[in-house]
Amino acid sequence: MLLRRVNLAGHLGPSNSKLIKLGVNKIPIWFIGYHGGIINLLKIIKKGAPDKNIVVFNFDAHTDNERGKSLNGSWVYEAVERQKIVSRVFHMETFWKAGKDICEKWQNPEDFHQIKGYLKKNNPLGVISIDFDYFSLSDEVLEERKWEDIYHRSPGEVQLMIEEIIKFIKKIKINVAGIVLAESKRCLSTKADGAYINMLIKECKKLAKN
Repeated sequence: MLLRRVNLAGHLGPSNSKLIKLGVNKIPIWFIGYHGGIINLLKIIKKGAPDKNIVVFNFDAHTDNERGKSLNGSWVYEAVERQKIVSRVFHMETFWKAGKDICEKWQNPEDFHQIKGYLKKNNPLGVISIDFDYFSLSDEVLEERKWEDIYHRSPGEVQLMIEEIIKFIKKIKINVAGIVLAESKRCLSTKADGAYINMLIKECKKLAKN
């Protein structure tokens, strides 16, 4: 299986030094401190499969497709447009509402058929990217120059969201080459303590078992 014996020493800069390989079954899974660190992991995946297109499903509160910003906010642009490491990134935007049935934009028939059509045409390898601000988010209120909590999903809600992601992966029937989890601590709600992060890691590891 791809990447099972890759030596990652020296691949990530100081700002992305938190890199923990959480190998589960046959799908490699990594935990990185900042989302920009995914670039080097994508390069390694591409190196292991140079003849395959790579597509990323990015579960994230932000598109990370900006230009001229830090790599944490521009890695999608870098990976697709500038460095051409991957062929496409699907931004899996969430419209989750606490206490209600899951309602994801990416589950709409039109979006799903677009994804299925792309996969059928290109037969790519998939990478699942999950930024923890998908579950817990604090954002800057520019007018007041301060950070405010936007949402913070309970463990039960997180479990349901992970179950939906698993269902989605099974439905599209893609060969997953790796799973990348980004902590992105600065973007998380003030309620996201160490125990919460550990819970997120535990739940996300289920993705590698299915």
